Amino acid sequence: MTAKTPRRRLLAAAALLGGSTTLAALLRGRGRKGLPHLSGEIDGRFRFPAGAQAVGRLCLKVAPTLLDEPSVRAFGDQPADWGGLSRRMGEDLDAGRTIAVRGWTLSLTEARIYALMALLARR
Repeated sequence: MTAKTPRRRLLAAAALLGGSTTLAALLRGRGRKGLPHLSGEIDGRFRFPAGAQAVGRLCLKVAPTLLDEPSVRAFGDQPADWGGLSRRMGEDLDAGRTIAVRGWTLSLTEARIYALMALLARR
């Protein structure tokens, strides 16, 4: 991991979540077998769900090929392994799998989480 990665992740999370909650705090849970699907519990993980949905709508517009609706919904069908998602965010940043949204650099995993929030809000 580069020296810039932790700062970049913190800044992105703080900006997207209203500055008072970091994504790390949202990812406190550790993966266990038998967890509910990500789609079923993601809403309760955000202090400001409307903000996460707005960021998700932007992600869907910025990267429609990477974040097409079927792949985002399939992402939501996986078990809610928050520890695993946190690791994947770091791996995405290290590998350069990122999306720029209004000046912020999000990992592909973060963008999928936000996009899922936006799609679930359409229900």
